Amino acid sequence: MRHAPRGRYARRHPRRRRIFYGRETSYVVGLYLRRAIMFAGIVLAIVLALDVARNMGKILSLSDDAANLNGISALAGYIGLRAAFVVPSIFPIAAIVGVIWAEFGLARSRERVMVFNSGRAHVSSLLPALLFGALIGLAQFTTISFGRPYSAEVQATSKYRYFGPRYVGSETPDKKWFVTEDAVFNAGIAFGPPVALRDVVAYQFAPSGRLESIVRAASASPARQAGHWTFRDGTIRTFGQSQDATTGWTDAHEAAFGDKDLAISLYPLWAEYVDVKAGLLPMQVLHELATARSGVPDSVAYKSAYQQRFASVLTCIAMALVGASLSLFMFSPYMNATKPVQIAAVGYAINVGSTGLVLFGTYGYLPLILAIWVLPIALIVSAFLAPYWVDRRVRNTIAAQVKMLRQPA
Repeated sequence: MRHAPRGRYARRHPRRRRIFYGRETSYVVGLYLRRAIMFAGIVLAIVLALDVARNMGKILSLSDDAANLNGISALAGYIGLRAAFVVPSIFPIAAIVGVIWAEFGLARSRERVMVFNSGRAHVSSLLPALLFGALIGLAQFTTISFGRPYSAEVQATSKYRYFGPRYVGSETPDKKWFVTEDAVFNAGIAFGPPVALRDVVAYQFAPSGRLESIVRAASASPARQAGHWTFRDGTIRTFGQSQDATTGWTDAHEAAFGDKDLAISLYPLWAEYVDVKAGLLPMQVLHELATARSGVPDSVAYKSAYQQRFASVLTCIAMALVGASLSLFMFSPYMNATKPVQIAAVGYAINVGSTGLVLFGTYGYLPLILAIWVLPIALIVSAFLAPYWVDRRVRNTIAAQVKMLRQPA
């Protein structure tokens, strides 16, 4: 049973409360959700069917008893893991398709015309899309932050997919080159715990870019003091500031050591998750790497992935609002099927453009605030401004006509 608004707020803002909690808002949000879920389910079923058909043999071969219940449970588990991994890629498109699908039906059945004839403004009709986009965005954030990383880890440990060396062995298969703010490393990485570098060579540089030392050691592990590593069984060659054109560094000194603590900027957590894509890291790990002040090679990739998870909420809201805004102006009871296709094409173009901007930001060609945040915010603002201007023009036209009718003949 619906109760009328009570209190001072209801007396001062009666229409605003009805806008958010009225029947039209809840009815349209329900339409959007049902159609988005149907679309996402259809796409997910197609993707999973193709995936399982291609990997059926591998899935069953990893099961203890592929012919009985173990094989069925392994197949069901694989389908669940792949669904959790794939569904974040479907949500943004499902947001706009669900809106287009529902608005197409509302327009053809003249329900949308009836709503407009009742005096409801275009901007008010965007509120269901805003609420729907927020719901899809929260689901997107949850799956991309928790569901996909968990799925990737389980798939890797189960040997269904390869998502990084830490899931399949105790150390990297070969030595790697990586760079931090003040050092260049060439080393193998043992995942521990604790994490350690094997057969390591570290080139330390001064802030001016001058080579200060070369450290060679059998192993290195994080020291108790933050920002320090303990190198074992190696040599260190230090260089002064004078240099000779014929003999090179004139004041170089080399010394052997057993254990030696050195201040060197390499974040231990990064070494534990080396070669695991930033987008597949658990939320807590990604947060720590993205907010670390130093010692994280390719730190922009982690900052980009971290910000993308929060911006994905705005992206889903923007997709829903763009679909709703365009539908309000392009759909009519007598339209053909090309109109929904055109709006869907706009949504796909937005998705592709957003992905491209993120890639430019991840590789350092654009600031992250421009690559990740500007497009969804601009789309949300534009989706509200367009119907607002239309509503304002209609009100001004009606006011002008009323004024003319009131003038004496």
